[in-house]
Amino acid sequence: KELYNFFINDEEYREKTEKLVSVISTKDNERISKAMAEELYGKTLMLSASKLEKYNACAFSYFLNYGLIAQEREKAGIEPRSTGTIQHAALCEFFSEIEKSKTPYENITKEDCYNRINEIVKNEAIKSTELLYEASSYYKYVVTRMQGIAARTAWEVVKFYRSSTFRPVGFEITIATGGEIPAITVTDEKGEGIAQIRGIIDRADSAVVDGKTYISIVDYKSSQKKLEARLAEAGVHIQPLLYADIISKRMNASPAAMLYMQMTDPIVEESKLKNMEDSLEKTISQNIHLGGWLVDNESVVSAYSRGGENGEKFLPGGKSDMISEKELRDRIDAANIKIHEAAMGIKSGFFPIKPYTDKGFDPCSYCIYDKICEQRLEL
Repeated sequence: KELYNFFINDEEYREKTEKLVSVISTKDNERISKAMAEELYGKTLMLSASKLEKYNACAFSYFLNYGLIAQEREKAGIEPRSTGTIQHAALCEFFSEIEKSKTPYENITKEDCYNRINEIVKNEAIKSTELLYEASSYYKYVVTRMQGIAARTAWEVVKFYRSSTFRPVGFEITIATGGEIPAITVTDEKGEGIAQIRGIIDRADSAVVDGKTYISIVDYKSSQKKLEARLAEAGVHIQPLLYADIISKRMNASPAAMLYMQMTDPIVEESKLKNMEDSLEKTISQNIHLGGWLVDNESVVSAYSRGGENGEKFLPGGKSDMISEKELRDRIDAANIKIHEAAMGIKSGFFPIKPYTDKGFDPCSYCIYDKICEQRLEL
């Protein structure tokens, strides 16, 4: 208030302050012109699954982030996104080597897996932050932690392939102009291209079951994440559906699974083992969250995972995670509608301050724009 009084009473800034207050207080502040939207985002929008999810969660946040490029000042350090990039790269390199050498997954030992992953992560970390890595004990600790998480994730995937008929289609598959898969074009009602969708698929697998080709999409996450129908319907959890649609159309296949796999290295207390006969490997696997949807087809489920050597299941846990092929297809179609609506909204300059909230989902919780968001100021 004191700052406002200073500027409104200052002859030099009074007119500018009045204009600013007028803009802030107007109720018709949900749109910018199409011409301005084109200036900010280009004639052809460059979108990704995460951008689409961001727009559907809060269009105003999308406008600030990708339109005005309003960012917090960067701090020195290894950000979570940086550690994720290193771990994803390590998994891609490790499994690409296995596929290239045609080594059976049954022949890969845990020791081999951990040793190779540790080596790859160390090399990737040095390339990314060489000076910080070499100079600081803290960064060495971070790298050691990354090695543990990446190695445990890799070993879980190795065990999954041992138990499954599904085999890799690819890792870190690029969707882009000149990529492994061309960028996906979104068209308007006239059939004219308004946007291109780009991205990276963490992992895609496939198998032939009863003469029919099925595909599986796995997206690695640093924390537990469920694929919930209501959030997919709202367009805020659409990444696995988008990627499943792209791969299934490309391979003339049907989607069998869309999953989020947690990247973690759980610490299991001895007291939590029910008895000494319990397998430590099984208990660790149970503490690595696998959320998403799997086709409720006995043959497909059996092909997807027959169970690990120590009783691991490698399947999503809830009954609601098993759905029919038709329902899975319907959810993909619904996601495609939300993708089209989001692209049209951005293209037309529609950025309302109306974040989507639901039980357990609040995009405002960690939003960096809360101090400039009218919605939050009103709250």
